[in-house]
Amino acid sequence: MTVDYLNSDPFEITIDLIQDNSSFSHSDVNSVADAKLDSIGVDICFEFDFRNLKGVLMDVGTFAQFLRESMDDEFNVRSVTESRFKVGMLENDLTLDDWIQEQRFETSLLLKDEQGERSIEFRGDEAVITAPYPEVDDQTAEYIRLTLLNYYL
Repeated sequence: MTVDYLNSDPFEITIDLIQDNSSFSHSDVNSVADAKLDSIGVDICFEFDFRNLKGVLMDVGTFAQFLRESMDDEFNVRSVTESRFKVGMLENDLTLDDWIQEQRFETSLLLKDEQGERSIEFRGDEAVITAPYPEVDDQTAEYIRLTLLNYYL
């Protein structure tokens, strides 16, 4: 689905509702519709001009908080996990040895901070920044900014 939020470009949102397979063993569960909800996966895709990075991150963070509170009201969410920011579908000149390509190895470079809370994984056509909180804090925003500046611009 596409959502317009504040002054930003539209967000493309995908919500995956994942059933609790163990609930099928209960006598009152007769179909997928009766199964309990195990987890909810939310992907928010957006594009932005680099100069608007901080504003867009604030907008997506505020929108994610609104979405989280709405889902909590509807589904009684017990916990929220880390956030991942994927900088992807970029054209770059990374090349791999032929044997790596022939063997179909997945290649990446994983960088972690000293505490192991945040990481940046560089793949062939994307970078994935993982943060320990669902909110975009200043350090994570800086990691995203530096990743874009140093590797993709």
